Amino acid sequence: MKDNSDEWIASVISYIRYEFVGTSLRAAKGRQSAVVQPQDIKAVRESYATTPREAWTIDELEKQLVPPPAPK
Repeated sequence: MKDNSDEWIASVISYIRYEFVGTSLRAAKGRQSAVVQPQDIKAVRESYATTPREAWTIDELEKQLVPPPAPK
């Protein structure tokens, strides 16, 4: 994935989350939106830039994303 831009990866992940995860699962995990921002991808890439590793699991990726604000 290093050859793909942050924008492209964010778009693909957002599409997958929107189309295949479903609203109820997102709500259960406390997420309001399926949208992943390019800056989220950039932050994940930077945090692992010096650590060679295998593919991430979904749980590992979700831990890297900033949670949405709590409902009032």
